[in-house]
Amino acid sequence: MKRQNYFKHGKNGLVRWEDISEFYSGSLPSAEEELLEAEAEVKRHEQYLALHQNILKLDIKYQEVITLRFFENKQINEISTILDKREGTVKSLLHRAWRN
Repeated sequence: MKRQNYFKHGKNGLVRWEDISEFYSGSLPSAEEELLEAEAEVKRHEQYLALHQNILKLDIKYQEVITLRFFENKQINEISTILDKREGTVKSLLHRAWRN
Protein backbone atom coordinates (compact mmCIF):
# COMPACT_ATOMS: atom_id res chain seq x y z
CA MET A 1 0.00 0.00 0.00
CA LYS A 2 1.43 3.35 -1.09
CA ARG A 3 1.60 5.96 1.62
CA GLN A 4 0.51 9.42 0.50
CA ASN A 5 1.78 12.63 1.99
CA TYR A 6 -0.85 15.09 3.17
CA PHE A 7 -0.67 18.71 4.15
CA LYS A 8 -3.07 19.99 6.78
CA HIS A 9 -4.99 22.95 5.41
CA GLY A 10 -6.74 24.87 8.19
CA LYS A 11 -10.37 24.00 8.78
CA ASN A 12 -10.70 22.45 5.32
CA GLY A 13 -8.96 19.23 6.29
CA LEU A 14 -6.13 17.53 4.45
CA VAL A 15 -4.75 18.22 0.99
CA ARG A 16 -2.54 15.82 -0.92
CA TRP A 17 1.02 17.10 -1.32
CA GLU A 18 0.99 15.93 -4.97
CA ASP A 19 -1.99 18.20 -5.67
CA ILE A 20 -0.14 21.20 -4.25
CA SER A 21 3.09 20.48 -6.12
CA GLU A 22 1.19 19.95 -9.42
CA PHE A 23 -0.61 23.28 -8.96
CA TYR A 24 2.62 25.20 -8.36
CA SER A 25 4.92 23.33 -10.73
CA GLY A 26 6.53 25.86 -13.01
CA SER A 27 4.19 28.67 -12.03
CA LEU A 28 6.21 30.24 -9.23
CA PRO A 29 8.06 33.36 -10.32
CA SER A 30 11.80 33.52 -9.94
CA ALA A 31 13.42 35.99 -7.57
CA GLU A 32 14.51 38.05 -10.58
CA GLU A 33 10.94 38.18 -11.93
CA GLU A 34 9.63 39.22 -8.52
CA LEU A 35 12.27 41.96 -8.30
CA LEU A 36 11.38 43.29 -11.76
CA GLU A 37 7.68 43.31 -10.88
CA ALA A 38 8.39 45.09 -7.57
CA GLU A 39 10.50 47.71 -9.36
CA ALA A 40 7.74 48.25 -11.92
CA GLU A 41 5.19 48.66 -9.12
CA VAL A 42 7.41 51.25 -7.39
CA LYS A 43 7.80 53.13 -10.68
CA ARG A 44 4.00 53.14 -11.25
CA HIS A 45 3.50 54.43 -7.71
CA GLU A 46 6.08 57.20 -8.18
CA GLN A 47 4.40 58.23 -11.45
CA TYR A 48 1.01 58.31 -9.74
CA LEU A 49 2.38 60.51 -6.93
CA ALA A 50 3.97 62.89 -9.42
CA LEU A 51 0.73 63.10 -11.39
CA HIS A 52 -1.24 63.70 -8.21
CA GLN A 53 1.13 66.50 -7.14
CA ASN A 54 0.79 68.18 -10.54
CA ILE A 55 -3.00 67.95 -10.44
CA LEU A 56 -3.02 69.60 -7.01
CA LYS A 57 -1.22 72.59 -8.54
CA LEU A 58 -4.17 73.26 -10.85
CA ASP A 59 -7.14 75.48 -10.05
CA ILE A 60 -9.97 73.57 -8.40
CA LYS A 61 -12.17 73.84 -11.51
CA TYR A 62 -9.54 71.91 -13.46
CA GLN A 63 -8.95 69.42 -10.66
CA GLU A 64 -12.65 68.57 -10.67
CA VAL A 65 -12.93 67.79 -14.37
CA ILE A 66 -9.62 65.89 -14.48
CA THR A 67 -10.58 63.78 -11.47
CA LEU A 68 -14.05 63.01 -12.77
CA ARG A 69 -12.88 62.23 -16.30
CA PHE A 70 -9.73 60.22 -15.72
CA PHE A 71 -9.93 58.84 -12.20
CA GLU A 72 -13.65 58.20 -12.00
CA ASN A 73 -14.01 57.43 -15.75
CA LYS A 74 -17.01 59.71 -16.20
CA GLN A 75 -18.21 60.73 -19.65
CA ILE A 76 -18.46 64.39 -20.66
CA ASN A 77 -22.26 64.39 -20.29
CA GLU A 78 -21.99 62.87 -16.79
CA ILE A 79 -19.43 65.48 -15.72
CA SER A 80 -21.69 68.16 -17.15
CA THR A 81 -24.56 66.93 -14.99
CA ILE A 82 -22.44 66.51 -11.85
CA LEU A 83 -20.90 69.99 -12.10
CA ASP A 84 -24.02 71.62 -13.52
CA LYS A 85 -22.06 72.97 -16.48
CA ARG A 86 -22.60 72.75 -20.23
CA GLU A 87 -20.81 69.96 -22.06
CA GLY A 88 -18.86 72.53 -24.08
CA THR A 89 -17.67 74.14 -20.86
CA VAL A 90 -16.51 70.76 -19.52
CA LYS A 91 -14.61 70.08 -22.76
CA SER A 92 -13.03 73.51 -22.58
CA LEU A 93 -12.01 73.01 -18.95
CA LEU A 94 -10.42 69.65 -19.80
CA HIS A 95 -8.53 71.20 -22.69
CA ARG A 96 -7.28 74.10 -20.58
CA ALA A 97 -6.31 71.77 -17.76
CA TRP A 98 -3.98 69.88 -20.11
CA ARG A 99 -2.38 73.12 -21.28
CA ASN A 100 -1.60 74.17 -17.71
